Amino acid sequence: MKKLYIIASLLFLALASCSSSDGDSSGPVSPFIPLNASSSWVYDVKLNGELIGRDSLYVSGENTINGTIYQKLKTKEVPNGFYTNALNNNNIRKSGDKLLISGSTGLGLAEFLPVNIEVNDFILFKENSIANAQLDAISGTAEQDLDGLPLKIDYTLKTFFKESLATFTVPGKETYSNVKVIKLITNLKVSTVYLIPVVNTPFPVSILNAQDVIISLQYYAEGVGMIYSKTDINYQLNDFSEFGIELPIPQQGSNSIEEFLD
Repeated sequence: MKKLYIIASLLFLALASCSSSDGDSSGPVSPFIPLNASSSWVYDVKLNGELIGRDSLYVSGENTINGTIYQKLKTKEVPNGFYTNALNNNNIRKSGDKLLISGSTGLGLAEFLPVNIEVNDFILFKENSIANAQLDAISGTAEQDLDGLPLKIDYTLKTFFKESLATFTVPGKETYSNVKVIKLITNLKVSTVYLIPVVNTPFPVSILNAQDVIISLQYYAEGVGMIYSKTDINYQLNDFSEFGIELPIPQQGSNSIEEFLD
């Protein structure tokens, strides 16, 4: 079964906590996402309903960037989940009621199509906002090589404050009160230049029309952190079979990743 790698991400995403007692009293603290020196979180990760592993995320120490102090996040092993990938090896800090992330986010779609995106104080979480309000957005272009195909990848990453919930029950697990829901959307457009055999002529090809490929929801409980996330990844490539063009990419893909606080 394929792992789907989305690293901070993505972004989209913020800190999680196994319980409010996991951290000590030192360091910056958010009511929803504790960022203490001893904070750590463990998630069961499911891909399309099947358990594929457990991710352990923790605060490994402080990091100073341009005079500003951040908390450095790491996972003990290579992470399986979208959320843990998004935070692994990145820097996070609290500013008012927001959490900001800085670092390099890598996105891998079905173990191919790697994308690296640099983010600087991207808003991953906000405690107070109106429903469906946009929190942040970043757009850009990345270039990658896939089996000799030069890929141009246009991306837009957005976060939204979706809603506040009085209570929320994690599927098959506990019920939490005062829960904030954050939504992350990644839109991708992919093109390449295909070299037509025999005539050796370059031909521009649109591989993937602009699509919301990644839609992720994260649920944060007050004093606990991220308690559950569900990330849907869907794409549909253009069909070039009638032209005799074969791409080293599956025509379509659909996967769902769930992360449950243990």
